[in-house]
Formats: sequence, structure tokens, C-alpha cells
Amino acid sequence: MTNPRHMIAAFLLAMTFSFMLCAPVFAQVASGGGVDFTPVANTLITTVGSGLGVAFTVVAGFLMQFLFAKAKLNDAQLQQLMASRLNEIILKGIDFGEAWLKAQVADPSSPIKHMTFNNLVLDVMARYVVASAPEIIAKFKLTDDRIKDMIKARVAPYLVTPVPDSGELKTITALPLAPATA
Repeated sequence: MTNPRHMIAAFLLAMTFSFMLCAPVFAQVASGGGVDFTPVANTLITTVGSGLGVAFTVVAGFLMQFLFAKAKLNDAQLQQLMASRLNEIILKGIDFGEAWLKAQVADPSSPIKHMTFNNLVLDVMARYVVASAPEIIAKFKLTDDRIKDMIKARVAPYLVTPVPDSGELKTITALPLAPATA
């Protein structure tokens, strides 16, 4: 059985809320004018709209928790996926920077005459990585220096030196993938 004090408190709260909604109408009736329900309707619409907004936010939060529970993706797995994606982007940035550097060395009109891994090439690679993954970099709070260090750690096996001013661009070609077997 429910407590009668709680029922009385709920009734008084409902009456107070109803009176607050109808107060503009009572003021118009007391002044001798006609009854205009526009203020009541505006207040009611605002109140209901606010309530629906709060309800929508709560339901959206529960829905997100439900979807994450069903996907069984926790924070550690998400960070692992993001780190793997960042590694892929860094390797693509190295490939991009290597191709750019080789094209510069092979071009007779370029001032770059031999393949060196200097700040210019690092900047080209780092800009590629930053432009490709700004959300991941923000998530891991990586600085430009840290990105350059990560590139340096991965770059050694990728560099094959072309002949200066040869006009011939040597690229790394990957072997075709073997078909997947079950």
C-alpha cells in the first residue's frame, strides 16, 4: 500500500503545476477581458517539448549503451582498432613520402639529387598522416614530433635508393596475395 502523505504531495504538486499553466488565463478573466488560451498553449508546448527533449536524450543514451553491449566492443578493443588503423595510415604515409622523394630524385629539374631522409621528407610524410587521420591523432594526443618518430621507426625497410637524375622512378611492388583458403 502506498503512503497517503506521498499521494497528497503528488496531488498538491499536480495542482500547483496546473495552476501555473493556467495563471495567464486567470489573470485575463480577472481583468474583465475575454479568455485567450495562447499563453497556456505556449507554456504547455514549451513544457512538453522540453520533456520530450530530455526523454529523447535519455533514450538515445540507453540505445547507445545497448548497441555497444550487442557489438561487444569495449574501450580496449576500440583503442586497438584505432592503433591498427593509425599504423596502416603511417605506412601509407611512408609509401607516399617515398614515392614523392623518388620522383624528386629522378626529376632532372629537381634540386634534390640524392635520396636522404631529411626534415623535408619527414614533413611530407607527417602531413599525409595528419591529413588522413585527424580524429585518431586527436584521440591519442599525438604531436608532430611523435608522428615523425613513429615514421622514422617504420621507414628503414621501405627505402630503395634510385640513381640521381636518371628520370627512372623505382617503386616497391607487392607480391599478389594468395587466395584465402578455408
